[in-house]
Amino acid sequence: MWEKSTEELAKELFRSKDVASYLKEEKKYLVGGMTLAEYIKLLLEEKKLDSVEVRKSSGIDKTYVYEIFTGKKKNVSRDKLLLLAFAMGLNLEETQRLLHVGGRCQLYSRDQRDAVIMFCIYHGNTVMQTEERLGEMGFDSLFEDERQK
Repeated sequence: MWEKSTEELAKELFRSKDVASYLKEEKKYLVGGMTLAEYIKLLLEEKKLDSVEVRKSSGIDKTYVYEIFTGKKKNVSRDKLLLLAFAMGLNLEETQRLLHVGGRCQLYSRDQRDAVIMFCIYHGNTVMQTEERLGEMGFDSLFEDERQK
């Protein structure tokens, strides 16, 4: 579903005669207007993932995850979204979209902690491998807010 890159979409937008026809034609590639719960559902379906397994793999509290999945939880932290991204095995582009749809800042390669996370995602590391690397380098854990409960 997400086979068109952002650059390809931009070229098509600029070639379009009007923006309304572009939005209608390219709707399946656009994240605007999609809720976080809808995007997660789409990812789960596309990747044929089991929501229970994703919840367990994320390490996030069961009730909290289901509130995210059902759309009851609106203000999800960036690190929780990253934990979900790792649990779903998202690539970097999918992770950036998840953060965007969730209303959080995308990963930024000039930020040292973000650079570590991006590197780990790119290389297919698990969340635990990423945690080890973050810890070794003196950066905050992705689970930090989970530990404060």
